[in-house]
Amino acid sequence: AAEGWRTLMHLADECEEMVEDAALAIDHAAPWREVVEQVAAGTEDTMIPGDVGATLAAAASHAEHHGLVGCSVGSLPQLEVISEEGAFETVLAPWGGYDPPAGGNRPRPPTIRVAREAYPWIGASVVATWWGVPGAHLMWAGTAEVAQSQVRRQSQSSGAVGGWILYAGHMMEQTGFFADPGALLLHRAFRLHAIHLALVDIGLHTRGWATLDGLNHLTTHLPYPRSLLLADVRRIATEPTASLGAALGERSLLVLHEEWREAGHLTTAADLHRALFRYGGISLALAQWGLRGEP
Repeated sequence: AAEGWRTLMHLADECEEMVEDAALAIDHAAPWREVVEQVAAGTEDTMIPGDVGATLAAAASHAEHHGLVGCSVGSLPQLEVISEEGAFETVLAPWGGYDPPAGGNRPRPPTIRVAREAYPWIGASVVATWWGVPGAHLMWAGTAEVAQSQVRRQSQSSGAVGGWILYAGHMMEQTGFFADPGALLLHRAFRLHAIHLALVDIGLHTRGWATLDGLNHLTTHLPYPRSLLLADVRRIATEPTASLGAALGERSLLVLHEEWREAGHLTTAADLHRALFRYGGISLALAQWGLRGEP
């Protein structure tokens, strides 16, 4: 836990510098938190399904064009986007999320849930990137296509799933998807949010923090409404190590990507991604062990 804390504090400092750079491109005078608030205030939340739907298509096209996919985009099931307002789920999942398709007696298409209160703080680009393609929806679809084991297809380790979502956002930023300065700022701020959630995860479960300690940490470092951050703390309390696994999982995937690049295994990032999909949602340590060809 102590090593994780030190690593995350370093990542938070690096990420906050990136957030500040993005904010300076919009307003040279205001602190970055105020600039995030300005951008959020200008985000319309009245047309969430339509806006997100259009951006989902743009994100998928960008990811495929830049070699980030690793499976056939045309064969992916159609995503449904729903807007939640005061829903029960937002008590523990204040930002929304991705639900894979379900069969049986209650069939359901793959769905992105967008919490109306949270939407202005993240916008359509973050929603589409993190939960569509190349984010959670791509990981589910790629795993379903190439993973041979039910264990791998059904596993949901936080490092693999949460880490993939953050990694996908990073890859989209690196390839220029967030061309709009406001969208780039919201994306970088939300990645900083993920890192601080991991710090709260460590605080609650290894440092004796109470709910108020976790909430105070988040409100000190982030510009988001208190109600959303309180829901974040509740979820962290019910899912120990999930936020930590996501933040460190992204770091592991970036290291693995660099290893493949240096070894000459990459024609495009999709080569690594398709290989990763064979392992599904099992622990990234096991996936790395397999990908590195270790006995």
